[in-house]
Amino acid sequence: MDKNTITGLVLIAILLVVFSFLSRPSKEEIAAQQRYYDSIAQVQQREADLRAKAEAALANEKEKQSLDSTSLFFNARKGTDTQITIQNDVAQISVSTKGGRISAATLKDWKEQDKTTPVTLFSGEDASMNFLFYNKKETIQTEDYYFTPVNQTDTAVTMRLAADSASYIDFIYTMHPESYLVDFKIQAVNMDGKLASSNKSVDIEWSQRARQIEKGYTYENRLAELTYKVTGESTDYLSPSKNDEKELSEPLDWIAFKNQFFSAIIVAKDNFEKDAFMTSIPQEKGSGYLKQFQAKMKTAFDPTGKKASEFEFYFGPND
Repeated sequence: MDKNTITGLVLIAILLVVFSFLSRPSKEEIAAQQRYYDSIAQVQQREADLRAKAEAALANEKEKQSLDSTSLFFNARKGTDTQITIQNDVAQISVSTKGGRISAATLKDWKEQDKTTPVTLFSGEDASMNFLFYNKKETIQTEDYYFTPVNQTDTAVTMRLAADSASYIDFIYTMHPESYLVDFKIQAVNMDGKLASSNKSVDIEWSQRARQIEKGYTYENRLAELTYKVTGESTDYLSPSKNDEKELSEPLDWIAFKNQFFSAIIVAKDNFEKDAFMTSIPQEKGSGYLKQFQAKMKTAFDPTGKKASEFEFYFGPND
């Protein structure tokens, strides 16, 4: 190898070293590149976590479905939430097939602030009612099941939760002319041995957000409150202006959710048993609601079906 060749190779090597040095990324570029790789790793990790969660959820759902298949009312787990309407001259009631509960109450002779639209006390997610029954294997919560409407007329409907064609629980709603009262019965039919015969009561969970019917009022005016009547005593109420709760050791005749001018009341013909628990929570001003009410109580229930559990609802003016 001659001198010129060696010199050329050395120059090439020097050029490569210089080029490599000059083209080396800065600290900022290295940091940016590292952040890029880190973000890719994070995305990949999130994707892996999501896949893992999805697989776990799928496995859990399969297990749940397997367990549900042994449920007393398994066939009522799926359905379509449909609103069934009954009415009389003064009120219109909607009953949901999901849970078999009253889902809306409208008063025909009373108007909203526009002087045209009838007052709706509650509708949709503003209210809920859940009944709990028991057997040896499970707690049956009616809010999880779809009922079938039967025997429907303009003023009455029976919502049926069927275990099979001959065994079921009926929720029977009946309105009367010119009345804000709604009769309500829970009737078990051929449920002997399917429901726990030792359990002689049904648990009830009832909640409602009290609408602000007319603007400009304050909480201190006692325009929305939860009231109740202890059997054999006078009425009482939870605080109208602040968070309040109460557990009662005495039986109750009725519980009322009141807004400014109207009430939603449930009356138990055989009284609500002791240990009812009630809460009243003021809602944010400007939300369109005054209070969030909730009551948990229980009353007599005959799983043999010989005697129905009887109630009355009242949806109407406070006076």
